[in-house]
Amino acid sequence: MGRSFSGTVLQLLVWAFVLLVILGVVTTVVGLVLGVLSTVFTAVVVLGLVVLFGAIAVGLLSLFVGGDGEDEGGASDWFEADASVEATADTRVEDTASEAARLRERYVAGEIDEVEFERRLDLLLDDPEAERQFDEGDDRERKLDW
Repeated sequence: MGRSFSGTVLQLLVWAFVLLVILGVVTTVVGLVLGVLSTVFTAVVVLGLVVLFGAIAVGLLSLFVGGDGEDEGGASDWFEADASVEATADTRVEDTASEAARLRERYVAGEIDEVEFERRLDLLLDDPEAERQFDEGDDRERKLDW
């Protein structure tokens, strides 16, 4: 009876040892898998934050530095906007006057008829500022042409 009891105890100890080894291997594998998943998740989050902060930094940098001329809306454009408004208005008036002169030349040359000339001139002079400047600066020439 002693022999069978000691054989049974020995067999139980072997099975306990095998189960502990299996449990250790499973725990190690699960730990490795969770470690890899944690690393991948952390890398994705960090990469996302780097991209987000990089985009914010580029946006702020382009806002304060301005651009290479292709994009508009930088802070330097805001500061230059007041100075360029007058130049734009003057350029628009000059463009309107030169376009009106071209229209008159085409009308005189017979390329367009009177109805088309009047329609295009009305469209051209829809801008009240350009019309006022045109009327003040070009009255003498208009009187001679008509």
